[in-house]
Amino acid sequence: MKIVQGSEKDQYSKLGVYMHEILRSNPGSTVIMKTVDDFRDSKTGKGRFERPYICFAGVKHGFLIGCRQFIGVDDTFLKGSVGGVLLAIVGVDANNGIFPIAYAAAEGESKDSWCWFFKLLKEDLKIEKDYEWTIMSDKQKGLIEACDLIFLNAAHRFCVKHLHNNFSSAGFKGEGLRRALWTVAKATTPVQFISRMEAIAQIDIEAARWFDDKPPSQWSRAYFSTHPKCAMLLNNICECFNSKILDAREKPIIKMFEAIRLYMMQRMQKNRNLAKEKWQTYPYCPKILHIMQKNVDRAPDCFPFKSNDGLYEVSCPYGDQYAVNIKEQTCSCRKWELTGIPCPHAIAALWMAKKDPLLYVSKWYTVETYMKCYEGSVCPMNGESEWGLTDVGEGPLPPYMGEHLEGLRS
Repeated sequence: MKIVQGSEKDQYSKLGVYMHEILRSNPGSTVIMKTVDDFRDSKTGKGRFERPYICFAGVKHGFLIGCRQFIGVDDTFLKGSVGGVLLAIVGVDANNGIFPIAYAAAEGESKDSWCWFFKLLKEDLKIEKDYEWTIMSDKQKGLIEACDLIFLNAAHRFCVKHLHNNFSSAGFKGEGLRRALWTVAKATTPVQFISRMEAIAQIDIEAARWFDDKPPSQWSRAYFSTHPKCAMLLNNICECFNSKILDAREKPIIKMFEAIRLYMMQRMQKNRNLAKEKWQTYPYCPKILHIMQKNVDRAPDCFPFKSNDGLYEVSCPYGDQYAVNIKEQTCSCRKWELTGIPCPHAIAALWMAKKDPLLYVSKWYTVETYMKCYEGSVCPMNGESEWGLTDVGEGPLPPYMGEHLEGLRS
């Protein structure tokens, strides 16, 4: 059993003043350190480092006023001598881009570490009605159990890319099965889901049975909650964040946190300037306008029939037919409710009603909402030479190198 030595050890002794500097420069942020009392030093009385959690006030503010109730969760391995993982929570901004919210270094992925992380996040984001929230993950070790404890009523989605990897590992390989799986995932109504599952069964009945213990609400749009206005099937938002901090994961603890902080600070400013300088004349964010344009291009193939001022029946090529309710902003294909963006059927009905479809895009996607996401800042901090002016004292003892503390307790 080895202790971290040298300059890397010094990083842990400075964690106390470093975290104090974050709170001084970014008031309202949440910075919490968990130590292990089981390994408290008899001479100094200090506990041994286990987990720090960081959520900057400006980021928290931006998420709460400008982002939907949808979060992706993930962990990624740290490559320093101590090992461990970085836990991260990432939201989605008004342009369907990533919005990193909070992160923590932990000794490993486990039910205990995820529960600790989720409890802090739940308090930070003031989550009371967890049934309104959707959590996307790759079903990491201990994560589902932690979700069931902390976010009992939240909807949980499983990244379809990882679902397919597991499907393939179970022996169900080939391009035909892969495409069939994705058509089921992209189904937006229960009828479509059943029909497309039957297509998988026709290819391989055992492949269809593989999904028996996998709730469709976790991986098919046909059963997704429409509350978050997000139809994502992949946990790309977390993968994108992890790619941005790739180099940081190889650094000692404080240098890693500083690299992530600098990325967060620059990102908030860059996106704020982008909206102010280039998007001011746009009604909605560019990615949303692109989606809307594709739907507009398909709308002429849809033929609406008016029932009354709010209700329309829309016929499509190949015999499809859907009911559109303009007042409630719904279509029986469910795409409008899932995304908050009018589908081609809805656009055709809105045209017949002499209404502008753009006025029926969700407010979650406006440039104004995007600017609210980024109106806060990750504020600049003093350098290390100024940290010593505090009376916080030294940080915790360094962790044991290359060992998980749970293993040490056993």
